[in-house]
Amino acid sequence: MQELLEKNKIMEVELHKHLSKNYSELREKNKASSYYYDCWAKETLSVMDKMPTKILDFGCGTGRLYPHIKDKLGSSYVGIDISKDMLNVAMKNYKGIRVMQSDGENMKFKDGSFDAVVVFGSLHHLPNPKKGLSEIKRVLSRNGLLVMSEPTSNFLIGYVRKLFYRSKKHFGPSHKSFLHREIVHLVRSEGFKIKKVKYFGLLAFPFGLPDIMPMAKYIPLCILKSLVYIDSVILKLPIISSFRFVTVILAEKP
Repeated sequence: MQELLEKNKIMEVELHKHLSKNYSELREKNKASSYYYDCWAKETLSVMDKMPTKILDFGCGTGRLYPHIKDKLGSSYVGIDISKDMLNVAMKNYKGIRVMQSDGENMKFKDGSFDAVVVFGSLHHLPNPKKGLSEIKRVLSRNGLLVMSEPTSNFLIGYVRKLFYRSKKHFGPSHKSFLHREIVHLVRSEGFKIKKVKYFGLLAFPFGLPDIMPMAKYIPLCILKSLVYIDSVILKLPIISSFRFVTVILAEKP
């Protein structure tokens, strides 16, 4: 079992070596996609109920969260990712960013090194998400915050994702999406206290993925802005919210 998990990590590194070549160009330099990711980042960070001083960006990839954390929160930032190639893109895109290559399931930081850890759509990449959360808890200080934004599954979204996952160019063997009850149970099972839950992404979500859905790069920005606004309204409705693409969780280490 352990051998399989390690093999999956190697495959994840190779996958992102391939993706890094065009990832930033397609997702971050496309106006519509960039706008969507900015909205997603703001919505994720908005759940914080106190201002952290030291933030770990867990699975930072190309550093998309860096300007939001550094410029808008003013916090000390460190980003980690298992993919050196994605980190190279981050360092190219953001001057002064502090990143390091690290396995999220075996981090080298001392206990209690950070007072907040942000997981922006990266936990579902881990072969062993439970171990990753355990490591996050270890490096958090007492009363430290876990801010997590993860893909959520349901029968409709699950079907759409199965279509996406057929493309091995974009997804590795470890990729998964959590049912709402699964992600909540996972967070609580590691001893975190959940303080807040929000939802994000429905009609607009597919258009944030122009590398997976090529047609998305042609959507006018004004239309995407309208879809993001509509999402913000309809996701407040209990039945509609069950179909969202993303669950945002704020939790605290006791």
